Amino acid sequence: MYESATENAATGDAQPQAGLNAAALRAISEISCLPVLDCDEEVFLLFTERSGAGWEHNRDVNQKAAILELEINDIAQRRVHQLSFHQNRGLLGARGTTGSVVWDSSICLARFLAQHAAHALPLQGRRCIELGSGCGVGGVACAQLGAHVCLTDQETLLPLIRKNVQENGLPLHDSVSEWQVTHLESSTPTVHTKARRRRGDLARNPPPRQGPAKAAAVMGSVCVTELMWGEPLAHYLPVSNDDAADHDDAATKNLRWDYIIASDCAYNEHIVPAFVNTLATLAGETTLVVLAQELRSDLVHACLLEHLLQTFNVWRVLQDADASDGQEADGARRSCVVLYLAVLRVVV
Repeated sequence: MYESATENAATGDAQPQAGLNAAALRAISEISCLPVLDCDEEVFLLFTERSGAGWEHNRDVNQKAAILELEINDIAQRRVHQLSFHQNRGLLGARGTTGSVVWDSSICLARFLAQHAAHALPLQGRRCIELGSGCGVGGVACAQLGAHVCLTDQETLLPLIRKNVQENGLPLHDSVSEWQVTHLESSTPTVHTKARRRRGDLARNPPPRQGPAKAAAVMGSVCVTELMWGEPLAHYLPVSNDDAADHDDAATKNLRWDYIIASDCAYNEHIVPAFVNTLATLAGETTLVVLAQELRSDLVHACLLEHLLQTFNVWRVLQDADASDGQEADGARRSCVVLYLAVLRVVV
């Protein structure tokens, strides 16, 4: 099935693969994945055949801990990133806030991106935006892997996101406009030769050696801004003066995002239309969307896929129970988290 899906993607024989951009072709040809053609069939497979695979909710997190430590294996730079994320249980439930603690889906997303950053999903110097950042796990991981990342969420969570960005030693821009001019108009990643400073008086971690010389750490950059799904994006993401007279949402496409990432953003069916609409508005023809979603409600998952398939070509990444050898794949063993790749449908 995987070979067939890859061949169809390369030839454009199957409708969901028609008109794919180069990034999508590279990703689905090098990552084991299957096209999602029907939302009902996909939900049936996930919630019947896979439900007996020993799902464990939140197997990788401790939401009661003040700080969660996470290790990311950066294959592209041949180094391991030790990351720390503050959690705030006191914010849970405030205006529907669920992102003040770390969930399994964000860890699966971060590990998946790191696993494939060497080639299938190159991140160094790329432009990335994260929706529903929560504690910022996915976006911080992307920046550590060399991407220029805009982390977004509702205003309540922005102080926590900024705290976690600074905790992990990333360059944080206070002005989205300044960050946009500095980094989105250039694809050259920033090189840092100094190790990041760990929390408190912990010792600095020197970068590993590559041969006789030290390897310089290639690190991206970060900005943090509010973004409410379904609202005009130009209210939150500034556009250039040349675009000011254009339609708000059309102008934001000129930001040319290489990746849009999100984890566990579809937690009830009422927010799905606004979430998918925001994805579609941000995405351009060359944008690759990477989603991690925990399986909780079959109705919510069906709603998400139904809306996605109206605008996007979608593939599910093969992992855990789908792996032929039964071993862990893409950091999701025994997890009830699924990973999807998506690109805008292009009429050809």
